[in-house]
Amino acid sequence: MKLKSQNTKTKIIIVIFAVLFVLIMAASGMTEFSSGTKIGYVSDKGKDHWSAHYISIDGTFLKTIYPEDGQDTLYIKTETSEGRISITVEDRNSNILYRNDDTVNDEFRLKIDGKVKIRIEADKHKGSFDIRCE
Repeated sequence: MKLKSQNTKTKIIIVIFAVLFVLIMAASGMTEFSSGTKIGYVSDKGKDHWSAHYISIDGTFLKTIYPEDGQDTLYIKTETSEGRISITVEDRNSNILYRNDDTVNDEFRLKIDGKVKIRIEADKHKGSFDIRCE
């Protein structure tokens, strides 16, 4: 009976560490959250940047960008071969700083003050995006 109790405790500890790991990754800006499909998706992401090129993405993708000291500009670039992509940038108070509902081939710089939330909505989009702090 004691062996079963230790096994249960071990499983609980593993689950707790797994949940903590996911939360730490999300808080650090190293993860993106998505509800959609990605085909041929290759990305580069960190606390202060998120870029990807792909054959196709479809759905909603979210990431928080954390600028480092001295970075007060957000650079956004999109390239479209097919489909549709929209990008929304919100500040820490959920105020919309930038929104483009049908980005084709666009390049834009935006002044920011602190972390920003990026929301990408794609409809069978083929191309790439590059979002980074400068």
